[in-house]
Amino acid sequence: SYADWLHQNQLNVCSKEETAAPLVYGDEQALGQLLRRLVETAFFLRSRLDSGEIHLERSTASSQLYLSVVLTGGGFTAEEAEQVDRLFAGDEQAVLQAVGYGPGLTIAKGIADLHNGSLQLENQPEHSCKFIFCLPIYIPES
Repeated sequence: SYADWLHQNQLNVCSKEETAAPLVYGDEQALGQLLRRLVETAFFLRSRLDSGEIHLERSTASSQLYLSVVLTGGGFTAEEAEQVDRLFAGDEQAVLQAVGYGPGLTIAKGIADLHNGSLQLENQPEHSCKFIFCLPIYIPES
């Protein structure tokens, strides 16, 4: 399971909220695959750094669930961050240029899109990078 994978890789999930995570409508395996791709990208980046930690965060706002994968200690270079932005915008050439992370992030973006969600990157090359995955919260019809 995804929880076992997190444990095996010594990752902790941090919540900025005290309440249980809200329900979202989606495919559990696909959403787990999306998170796994983001965490693997963070591992790829961390392997180039002397230090750094990977954290998973959860928060809610405006009927949206936000799941973030945060890498401390560094991030993408400015050139790589530009490639990621182009990749998220659907530039197929960017996938080929983004060696080591392009295909995984392309798959993650596709899964986000299929779930009416979004995926974005906040990057500070010398400090951290943060992938933010946003999903609409499930609201049952009355």
